Amino acid sequence: MENEILNILNKVPDYIEKVGCDTTNLTSPFKCAVKSCPNRFVKFDNSGKLPYKFHRFPANIELSKVWKVNCGWKEYDDVDNLMVCSNHFNLDDYIRNYKEEFTNPNFKRQLSAKAVPQLNLGPNKDKPTGSRDVEFDTNEKYVQMILDEDQIKADIESTKLAENSLKLRNKELVNKLASLEQERILLETLIRSKSTSIMELQTNLKRKRHKEIILRKTFSEAQIKLLHGKKVVWSDDDLATAFTIRHMGSKKCYLYLKNVLKLPLPALSYIQAWAAHRAKNV
Repeated sequence: MENEILNILNKVPDYIEKVGCDTTNLTSPFKCAVKSCPNRFVKFDNSGKLPYKFHRFPANIELSKVWKVNCGWKEYDDVDNLMVCSNHFNLDDYIRNYKEEFTNPNFKRQLSAKAVPQLNLGPNKDKPTGSRDVEFDTNEKYVQMILDEDQIKADIESTKLAENSLKLRNKELVNKLASLEQERILLETLIRSKSTSIMELQTNLKRKRHKEIILRKTFSEAQIKLLHGKKVVWSDDDLATAFTIRHMGSKKCYLYLKNVLKLPLPALSYIQAWAAHRAKNV
């Protein structure tokens, strides 16, 4: 098995250098979490390289239990400060990106989310190959089951969020519909009010036109303007008619017709001025 691993590593340029590591220059010295593994982290060499890379235990509780068992620990042991070296993972346990690996000198391959330490685990190497393969296969199935469970939980959470979002949107639409309904009622009320006003205006206009027709049968254009309180320019006919009315009766009678009965007649001064002007031109 070791020869096979070395053969694989020799085919990949700078394999270990391309692997991401959870240690830094500030990390205290420690030993690999696999109890039978002698590999240790003390410090980086002068070039900043390590013969092995180290990985923290996964945050997923169930997957972390699998790591613990494979490393020789019990499920309830505290491994918060422990790490596992890259000597216990397959090449396929790391996410590949060939373009970045060969073109980006700073690219680091990350450990797969479902990776489990399976190589060089000490006593396990003494088991028959078939037994080890069965155990690895079981681990993979268990890990996949954990990942599937996490995905289901994530899907449920996503569904809940979507449902809450839809409920909120539905509430907004209901409120908007209620607001639009109130606006519709107000507009209908306004339309009815305007319709009533229009009908009243039309009725008043008809009355005014009817009144105008009656007035025109009796009074002149100037007299009608006077009745409406407008500025008046009396015509010769208007003044001649007023002159006749004045001289058919007394001055008192004329003023009674004008001021008391409110007949639209010219002022006496207009009549006198008009009469004087006419007399000069005769």
